[in-house]
Amino acid sequence: MPHFHDYGLVNGLLLNVYLGTHTYVIAPTVFLRNPLVWLQAITKYHITHSSGPNFAYDLCVTKTAPQERAGLDLREWCFASCGAEPIHVETMERFIRTFEPLGFNRQSFSPAYGLAEYTLAATVTPLGCMPSHLELDAHNLEKGLIAPPLRTTCVTKKIMSCGPPVQGASLRIIDDKTHRHALPDRIGEIWLAGPCVTQGYWQKPEETQRTFNAFTTDTGEGPFLRTGDLGFIQDGQLYVTGRLKDLIIIRGNNYFPHDIERTVQESHPAFKQGTAVAFSVSEGLDEELVIVQELRHHKSGPGLEFMASVIRQAVSMEHELPVHAIFLVKPGNVPKTTSGKIQRQMCREAFLTGHLTNVHSSIRQGEKHESIDL
Repeated sequence: MPHFHDYGLVNGLLLNVYLGTHTYVIAPTVFLRNPLVWLQAITKYHITHSSGPNFAYDLCVTKTAPQERAGLDLREWCFASCGAEPIHVETMERFIRTFEPLGFNRQSFSPAYGLAEYTLAATVTPLGCMPSHLELDAHNLEKGLIAPPLRTTCVTKKIMSCGPPVQGASLRIIDDKTHRHALPDRIGEIWLAGPCVTQGYWQKPEETQRTFNAFTTDTGEGPFLRTGDLGFIQDGQLYVTGRLKDLIIIRGNNYFPHDIERTVQESHPAFKQGTAVAFSVSEGLDEELVIVQELRHHKSGPGLEFMASVIRQAVSMEHELPVHAIFLVKPGNVPKTTSGKIQRQMCREAFLTGHLTNVHSSIRQGEKHESIDL
């Protein structure tokens, strides 16, 4: 992670200065150019603790060849933390299958949940504990319900545990509308209290009051930090399902954008990974789904409309949702934060104001929109 990002700064640098550990630092750009460098450093320097976001583990599998991995020895890597973005069970399973023959211990994985406002970790999978996951009914999740699949034909979703709260962290799952404790089988907003909660946002008193001074209406507990993240607790472990402000609500059902984005980017090999954006816009009385997807390489021609049709089919099959508008954009045109997270709200604003530059657009039901061929 970049060291100007909270995960890279606190976990990657400050913690090691505080503990006095021997630490090796790799520039994120070096890793992105060649993910094998990370694993080679772990092998060469006998690294025991090293962390990264979900996409880093994914790149280690997809961007390295078997012959390149041959000399790796990952037996001493006992704590492989993973956080900063949604953690996919499939990514963890692929990484384990690929690197277990090279000494990686599946119990080394430590999915975690943290945020800058709590500086930093709120929940962590303990050292030596195999991370757990749940397979839940996807349609019930869209309604905010936590339920196992009742039929083999159900569409399911796997959700990775982020572990139990760290020492001193008080964690609650709260209904974001009523501010009452959510029922055990309901998804709610994650509220946090504890010694690591920061004082607030610099020179933003109203936002500080709204975010850092929340009280429950049923028990009067507080103050809590409202994280804006959605999830639930089961068997003492936190499961994160999405982000409140990014939640897509269509016809009364809740859809998590990262689920739709993953379906989109995996639907065609010409799509760049980690650059799909899903959000909703109001069209008349209804909310409609909009997709923005970066291409791996800039191209034009009739094949772009075929790619749009592939997206529509994939989203319809996986999520039973029609797509109102699809925008294919050239590489580097999807807005991201400094740590590489998709800026969905910025992308949505660009769409609404007509500033979304695209190489091809596809609008459902013959609605007019001019495509800009770049």
